[in-house]
Amino acid sequence: PEQYDLQIGVGCVLKNVLCVVEDNRRAVMKLVEDNEISRNWFPNALAGTGVGDGGDDVDPAEESARAMAVFIQWYYDEEQEPRRKAVEARINRVIAAGEVTVRKNLEKAMAKRTKRNKAVSERMHKASSEMGKLITPWEEERRKKVQSHVLANAYQEKEWTRNFQQRLVAGERRWAEVEADITRTQSTTAAGGHGSAGSSFTNLHA
Repeated sequence: PEQYDLQIGVGCVLKNVLCVVEDNRRAVMKLVEDNEISRNWFPNALAGTGVGDGGDDVDPAEESARAMAVFIQWYYDEEQEPRRKAVEARINRVIAAGEVTVRKNLEKAMAKRTKRNKAVSERMHKASSEMGKLITPWEEERRKKVQSHVLANAYQEKEWTRNFQQRLVAGERRWAEVEADITRTQSTTAAGGHGSAGSSFTNLHA
């Protein structure tokens, strides 16, 4: 039937691909735990083949598909409903147990990963702390040197300003003395100017 095409295809793959290996076929039969189903699904299991003996002119794939269609029709018959439900219940229990195992393994893997990440984080933190212990004294020494340079520069600037102010005061004092000398010279020249001028004129015409 067309509604069972998918089941027929999956059944053929299980029978003709997976179950051609004896260990796989035994595992499937053990999972099903139903001799009647096993006889109908693997009618030639004792002969070690998954297909029937249809002669050389019969296509093994077509023969296998027809045999699987017969099995599927028999398996989904109303009379086999109790048998089918029992098999499906066993398969569901195996799947559930497998899911539990997978979940536990996943939880273990996650726990190991978390533990490993924690260890890596702790090692990185420890390495960072040790590096910080090495850097901190260097930073303190560097800070002291910078502070020393700043203080030295401030002192030099203060000394330069003080010396400049002293030179400025000395310059202003000297300029005042020069102005005083000029003023005295001008006063002396003005007081004896005429006599000196007349004498100079007489000397020129003598």
